Amino acid sequence: MRMCLTLETQRILEHTLSISPDTDKTVDEVLDELQEHIKNSRNEALRRRDLLNCKQRQGESFSDFYVRIRHISEEIDVCPGKTCEETQLKMVILMGVCDEELVQKLLSLDTTPSLQDIVNTCRAYEATRSATSAIRAPSSQINAVSTYKRNKQRDQSSAIQQSSASVAACRNCGHEHEKGKCSAADKFCSNCGRQGHFTKSPACPATNVQCHNCKRVGHYDRCCRSRKPAPQDRNTTSYSRSYHQKTKNCRRVGSPQKTPTLTTVNLTYGGTTTQLDMLPDTGADITVIGRRHLKMLRIASSSLRSPPPTTTFTADGSSMAPALGTCQALLSIGSRSCTATIYVHEDVQTPLLSYGHCQELAIISREFPKPIVQVKHVNKSVWCAGKLLRIPDALSRAPVSRPTPEDEMACAAATAHLRAIVTINAVTPNDNSPPQDTDRTLQELRDASRVDPVYIRLRDCVTSGFPKWQAKAEDCDRRAAARAELVQEQYNQHARPLPRLRVGDTVRIQNPTSLRWDKVGVVMSCGRSRDYEVRLPSGRVYWRNRRFLRPINPPGVDPLPHIPEPPVSCTDPVTESFIAPTTPRRSERLQRTESAR
Repeated sequence: MRMCLTLETQRILEHTLSISPDTDKTVDEVLDELQEHIKNSRNEALRRRDLLNCKQRQGESFSDFYVRIRHISEEIDVCPGKTCEETQLKMVILMGVCDEELVQKLLSLDTTPSLQDIVNTCRAYEATRSATSAIRAPSSQINAVSTYKRNKQRDQSSAIQQSSASVAACRNCGHEHEKGKCSAADKFCSNCGRQGHFTKSPACPATNVQCHNCKRVGHYDRCCRSRKPAPQDRNTTSYSRSYHQKTKNCRRVGSPQKTPTLTTVNLTYGGTTTQLDMLPDTGADITVIGRRHLKMLRIASSSLRSPPPTTTFTADGSSMAPALGTCQALLSIGSRSCTATIYVHEDVQTPLLSYGHCQELAIISREFPKPIVQVKHVNKSVWCAGKLLRIPDALSRAPVSRPTPEDEMACAAATAHLRAIVTINAVTPNDNSPPQDTDRTLQELRDASRVDPVYIRLRDCVTSGFPKWQAKAEDCDRRAAARAELVQEQYNQHARPLPRLRVGDTVRIQNPTSLRWDKVGVVMSCGRSRDYEVRLPSGRVYWRNRRFLRPINPPGVDPLPHIPEPPVSCTDPVTESFIAPTTPRRSERLQRTESAR
């Protein structure tokens, strides 16, 4: 049985259920404990809710519906005493069937019908309806001509309707007009609340949406007329809407048209820090995760707080299911951190990071969505002799993307120093008679620099960009590149790919820190990129590349006993004297070296 279980299930049996590999329990007992563990991993109340809300789908047969009910009932204990199990299943079937005539027929049965009687009645009713529809259906051979004419007329009428609709159909107003002259451009729809089309027009997105307040189809929850409006102020406009309870917005991720970019966030809860990939959503007011992320973050469902009485809307205007709970956690990215209230929902697959938390974690600027009009510490990219150099501007101390307060102080000091030098140069005139209030020492240095040959050579060298140094640097770079290409070519000539390992091979694992081959394991599976899953005797599993694994060859076994060599007889001394002495074999490289000498 263990060979059919996955590695994760084996860990659950060994560590969670304390069932060792050498246990004395039977297979049925082990499977019963594993099934009980799987049942307890989900909330009992949610499973009962699924059973009570089980409805027959449109077009679903009763046999499939009954199988689905039995499957859900097996996951829960409908009745611990097994006394009212049939009664509850009968009630679920009566509330779940979608045919009203079948419901009336079930209600007309005896007061105490058994579960099997109800199942037989439903199956007989379904079989009777199928047979009746087959009998009443017209024969295709008898009505072949009439069917052909009817289909032809229907095709012609549909073609006429499509042609007329393509000529004059305006989805917003339903009238013929030129492009850009729609009469519904400034009108508001009372079913969806959007501008640009009339009510009940084909362009309304709420045509097939069901309202959660009145259970009618054709309008959103926020536009429902059955709800009592809240008292409004006289100064407010007639189009403003108010709600009885607070609302929050949350975006639903599931559009296949674009691939969102996730951000890795460090989430700290209860002293444990876990990395979680979240989607920054600037249109969300709350941070949301799913139920499956609680296990990744090691947060128990019982420790969640009750959510506040708020309604959460998605981007399309539909309301989400109530949150399972909330929790307080610390979010951090680099040096920025914030304390966040995280909402847990059942059907969320990708965690969402709210607009406020994106600002606090410096993912977006504080002025978002305003454009960035000024960029500090700009670096210039200069291409020179096959190299891309990054030169900071004159006012920046170093090419940094996010300046610190110390960097800003250094930039301010450099700016003040440059302004002081410019002021001194502006005060000093071009003639040789400086004013009395200027510094005489500075003037003497200027006069000496005009005639000093060393200063002149240094100035020319600096202004020309150190041409000799640039030439030597380029020559050095070319030699280094040639050496690197030569080393790579020599390595490729003698390098050979490592042989592929097989499942079950015993290998040694190299420690990447100490470079010692100090662990021994068995290959369990092979990956796509020459990586292997190796399991140690302790049960720990490593994923290692092939270059960190060395196979252990099994020791050779010689089944034959030792055969002694026969003694050499020296009966013919004359023949033995003519045997030439054997020369040791040498490599070709050593032979060429000796011949050259």
